[in-house]
Amino acid sequence: MKDMTAKEAAAKWGVSDRQVQRLLAEGRIAGARKYGAAWVIPANAPKPQDERRVRGGKAAPFFTLPRQSPQLILTTLYHTPGGGEATAATLAYDAEAQALFLAELAYFRCEPELAQERASALLQTTTRSDVVLGCCFILCLSAMYDGCAARWFSARSRMAQLACPTEEAAALRDFVLGSVDSGLYDRHGFPAWFREGRFDPLPGDCYPQARLLFLKWLMLSQGDPSVSWVCGPLISQSRLEGALLSEIYCRLLAAIGFHDRGAHDLAARHIDEAIALALPDRLYAPLIEYRNELGLLLDERLSAVDKAAAAQVRAMNKELLTNWAALAKKVKGTVYTTSLTTREHHAAKLAAKGLSNAEIASRMRVSVNSVKRYLSEAIAKTGAKDRMELAAFIALEGETVP
Repeated sequence: MKDMTAKEAAAKWGVSDRQVQRLLAEGRIAGARKYGAAWVIPANAPKPQDERRVRGGKAAPFFTLPRQSPQLILTTLYHTPGGGEATAATLAYDAEAQALFLAELAYFRCEPELAQERASALLQTTTRSDVVLGCCFILCLSAMYDGCAARWFSARSRMAQLACPTEEAAALRDFVLGSVDSGLYDRHGFPAWFREGRFDPLPGDCYPQARLLFLKWLMLSQGDPSVSWVCGPLISQSRLEGALLSEIYCRLLAAIGFHDRGAHDLAARHIDEAIALALPDRLYAPLIEYRNELGLLLDERLSAVDKAAAAQVRAMNKELLTNWAALAKKVKGTVYTTSLTTREHHAAKLAAKGLSNAEIASRMRVSVNSVKRYLSEAIAKTGAKDRMELAAFIALEGETVP
């Protein structure tokens, strides 16, 4: 019989090394043997139920998908550029997992209506809690593209009411809820442990998504573009693991930070890498979501590679901004402007961060007079009293979280 190490068991079961060591110490892993300081575990040993995480003394099944994450497309399951259909084919043995993955693929290909259709159909028939969580996540995301508050509220409410038999299941549900809320600029929706940079409560399969969302949370909550330097190691980790979408998003976040600091060459390098990974499977959603934060730089880099894709990204970005604003008004009562041009938004964002006209001109590579014109137009369109007040009006022109 083949054996595995504690580290291999942790990877197989989607838990931390520390959890496996505790279960070993408690004698709760069948057939485990200790040789010196090392443990040896039978390769076919089942993952034991962690009794400290069971609520009410009786656990109900929650994790049923091929990866312990309802966002299958954001796990290492999807690791090859252009491999969307091939990945879906590997899930043929689990029809619901395959249907969920295809709904997610449709969303990230920026086909929100198809994503909604697939997720809604699956949600009507499934009884699996993690599949429900995945479907509702996609329905919330797709609602941003058509501004449908009723669907957003319905899907979020169903997620919030999911029964979670273990602490790990509850952590996953709360993490997904925080992810959905952050799409509408509610940065307080994430659990406290996540805001502290701890991912241990989550299954390991969620780490690629958690990394990119934590980077996003840092950049939004601290407003510090130097966070872009943190992206490098996390990009490398995503690439090593084979987490395709995580790498794309982390590269775009790095590009935003470098772009804000005026490091255009570094920003362009990350944009080019993200485009190269995204285009084979037409994963336009990340490019659409971050287009405004990257000013004209993303348009320039994408047009140089695929003019048709660049045109579609621009068109869908405009649609997203308009309907996102409608959804934000209905859900939060917040009104954002969608009337700023890309250059007006870029200048307004930098002004709101306290940069002088000369510094903005240097960052944007335009004249000081051009900056003055952009800011005058932005103030006139938003109704802001001055340049510092612009921050309250331009959030929409920023990012949306996946």
